[in-house]
Amino acid sequence: MERDTGSGGAHPERRGNIEDASVATDATPVNILIVDDEPRNLFVLETILDDPSYRLVRAESAEQALFALLAEEFALLILDIRMPGVNGFELARLVKERRKSADVPIIFLTAYYNEDQHVIEGYGSGAVDYLLKPIQPAILRSKVRVFVELYRKQRRLEIANRTLVAEIARRTQAEGQLRELNDTLEQRVQEQTAALNNSLQRLQAIHDGSLEYLILLQPDGRLLEANRGALEFAGVAFNDMVGRTLWETVWFQPDPEASGVIREAVARAAVGEELRFELILENSKQESKTLDVMIRPLANGHGEVALLLFAALDISARKAAEQSVRSSERRLRETLDSLPVAVYGVDPDGRLTDYNPACVDLAGVVPETGVTRWCVSSRLFDTNGAPMPMEASPLATALQSNRSMQGIELIIERPDGSRRWVAAYPTIMRSAEGDITGGVNILVDITDRKLHEERVNLLMNEVDHRCKNILGVVQAIARQTVLGGLDDFVPRFFERIIALAASHDLLVESRWCGADLSDLIRAHLDHFDGALRSRIALAGPSVRLSNAAAQTVGMILHELATNAVKYGALSTDTGRVAISWRLLDGRKFSLAWQEREGPSVTEPTRRGFGSTVIKAMAESSFAGAVDLTFGAEGLSWRLVCPAAKILESAD
Repeated sequence: MERDTGSGGAHPERRGNIEDASVATDATPVNILIVDDEPRNLFVLETILDDPSYRLVRAESAEQALFALLAEEFALLILDIRMPGVNGFELARLVKERRKSADVPIIFLTAYYNEDQHVIEGYGSGAVDYLLKPIQPAILRSKVRVFVELYRKQRRLEIANRTLVAEIARRTQAEGQLRELNDTLEQRVQEQTAALNNSLQRLQAIHDGSLEYLILLQPDGRLLEANRGALEFAGVAFNDMVGRTLWETVWFQPDPEASGVIREAVARAAVGEELRFELILENSKQESKTLDVMIRPLANGHGEVALLLFAALDISARKAAEQSVRSSERRLRETLDSLPVAVYGVDPDGRLTDYNPACVDLAGVVPETGVTRWCVSSRLFDTNGAPMPMEASPLATALQSNRSMQGIELIIERPDGSRRWVAAYPTIMRSAEGDITGGVNILVDITDRKLHEERVNLLMNEVDHRCKNILGVVQAIARQTVLGGLDDFVPRFFERIIALAASHDLLVESRWCGADLSDLIRAHLDHFDGALRSRIALAGPSVRLSNAAAQTVGMILHELATNAVKYGALSTDTGRVAISWRLLDGRKFSLAWQEREGPSVTEPTRRGFGSTVIKAMAESSFAGAVDLTFGAEGLSWRLVCPAAKILESAD
């Protein structure tokens, strides 16, 4: 048994607090407040009530008792009536007036108040029992045990009640949440149902409003569903078709061949194959229709084919339009092919899309669609004879400037080296929205006209020049003739005039306006026969020499070739020559002449015109270095110079 003893101060000494009733158990000691102004009486009570299930709290005055009641909860109050100051009756009334302690049972102890009126007063002040001193221990313990047990039962009831109230509240809350959740769920179900109905209505509208003929089949080909378009095409009701195999229905039954095609297609789709093909059928109005048919297998969650979707689109109008377009294209192609002028088209990037036969006749080569760019000829020149880049060609210029052009004159060169004057008429092609889709160019061959104009101009200039010369010559002849005397002047004068008229001056003018290196090499080797040309190998990228470089390189190649024929590799039946060129790092250019399997050559002791050309002239003209070696197999010559000095551009 725990004991709390008062120290005589305002507050009793407290050695521990009783556990909250919500967590108290029968093993927890119960608080009992014993109040008496005599310490020995308190000691007696403690001795009588010595029990581990009780916790006795002592109070030696009414003040200490009130403070104890404020601080803790008590199962029983054992109170001495006779105390100084506030007696037991008054203290009992104070205890009963407080809400916290109003229900605490009170047992009065007294040795003096034993009359009936005192007992009645004690019960009237709130006591539940009234014991006289000297106390019978057994009676006191029995009464205390009863009140403690009542206290424990009351606390258990309170705990059970609070637990029940909490459980009721929890269940009430859960029921409210459940009702709220149920209401929310019901609302969502209604919304989802409405959405599903709307979706089904839209799907049905799409299904029936589709331009395609849609039919849903079982894997064995039996019809499950058909949309309105399919039924109207066949001119039948759905109930007449459902459950029948597709190839036995009115769509295909009249045509055994079509029925067989459909039967085979359904069998292949049933094992997972998707098919698409065209089929010609007659509709319910005996009109022939071309259908674009698709049969697609639909798998279930296990990957097995559960349904087949048959979809057919009437493409008869498209087929008729395609046929009309093909006829128009054929007529247009026949017209273009019959034109005597070159006509070709390009895409927005300038790549060839189409051309007529006149393009091949004009360019002398068959162009490649998708590869050839801007012009059917690979080499263009302006009217002054200068090379024209493809990006500056009339069609490229028209597309870049976004405007069509007419009558642009230029020169094209054929692979055989012949040139033709042409007049270009580039036209921009646009889409319906105004976007550029490509271009068409017409090349009119005006070479004959240009040659005629050139001949006329040449003749006029020649007439003018010759007239002046002839007049001077005639004047000189006349003077020289007259010096011989006048007797035979006329016959001698006529003879010299006839001799002058019999002479004919021919001016052949050749001007290099830049040249492809490989073409230049071949031009200087053309005088060799086939056997010699077969022993000369060329290797290098396509590069174009500048105007001045072409003349110098031509002289060098002529001297090297002449020397090889006279003294070097080409002077025997087994010798070979390798001519190679390449760009070094994009800034340097290398050109090499290497003789193999020829006779041994030695460096000449005297340097003539040829040696000067291939060494000194090459180095000074191109600001480069020449490596010249006379070896056991023939001459080796290599030039390394800045690319800008020899090529039309560094690229």
